[in-house]
Amino acid sequence: MMPQQQKISLLIQESPPGGATHEVLPAVHLGGNRYCLLNSPAMVFDVAAGDEIELFPDGKFEIVSRSGNIAIQFFKKSVEESRRADLKGHLVEAFARIGGWLDGESPSMLVFTVSVGVGFPSIEREISRVASHMRRWNGCMGTCTEQMARHHSIGG
Repeated sequence: MMPQQQKISLLIQESPPGGATHEVLPAVHLGGNRYCLLNSPAMVFDVAAGDEIELFPDGKFEIVSRSGNIAIQFFKKSVEESRRADLKGHLVEAFARIGGWLDGESPSMLVFTVSVGVGFPSIEREISRVASHMRRWNGCMGTCTEQMARHHSIGG
C-alpha cells in the first residue's frame, strides 16, 4: 500500500499570548508522529524536502533523519512582475545546473531545494552567477545541519 500524502502544520513562531504561526506542507505519513516532508518549507527553517521529522501536536518537530537536501529561500523586497519572472527564470536555470529544483513560490518568495552534496561553493557560485539580476531579492540558505546553516544576502 502506498503511503498517503497529507498536509501537516509546522510551527514557524509562537506569538504571545498563546498565538502561533504555522506553515502547512505536504508530507507522507510514516506512522505514529513521523512524517517525510515532500517540499522544502518557505518559512520554517532547518528542514528540507525529504527530511523525516517527528511532529508534535503544537507544530514543533524534531529531525529524525536528514535527506541530504538544503532549502534555499529567496524573499522579495519589491520587484515588478516582469522582473520577477526574469529572476525566477535565472534562478531555475542556475539551480538546475546543480541538480536543484523550484520547490515552491508565492508572489513574494521562491523556494528551491538542492542536495547539500553539491557543496556550498557550488551553490554560492550559481547564486553569484545570477546576483547581478537579483538586486532586490534576499536569499537565505538553511538546513542540512544546524552547524551548516547559513544566511546569504544577494545585492542590496
